[in-house]
Amino acid sequence: MRQKILLVDHNPEYRHVMATILRRIGYEVILSDEAARATERLLSDHPDLILMDPALLAVNGIDIAAWLKSHLYPLRIPVLIYTTPEGASWKNEALSSGAAEILTKPIPFDDLREVLRKHLSDGRNRPRPIASPSFERPL
Repeated sequence: MRQKILLVDHNPEYRHVMATILRRIGYEVILSDEAARATERLLSDHPDLILMDPALLAVNGIDIAAWLKSHLYPLRIPVLIYTTPEGASWKNEALSSGAAEILTKPIPFDDLREVLRKHLSDGRNRPRPIASPSFERPL
């Protein structure tokens, strides 16, 4: 079974390019264009990793990472956020809130493949049933 990546990006062109690259590397890709829909896809499709553009969120990706960390433990799904170099000011806060890694665009193909391999090689990232059936939107 191929590992699944939930790709969240508001830009349809970049979302298409990233999805094509991820499929070429060998992953199944689940697409979302907004954070609220992404949380629904997360619960229904059980991805192994989330790759997202922080432009969708009010606080540059920090809210979704914190929500995942607090509501979906023990899922331990890595959240990787990719951004432009100008988005660097909030990186430490995003990492302390639950993001596994911050990537800077443009992301070289080989670097992306290695980062994904690093975060997906650990069996702890396998989705498990969520303890509570309740679901609250993070936004």
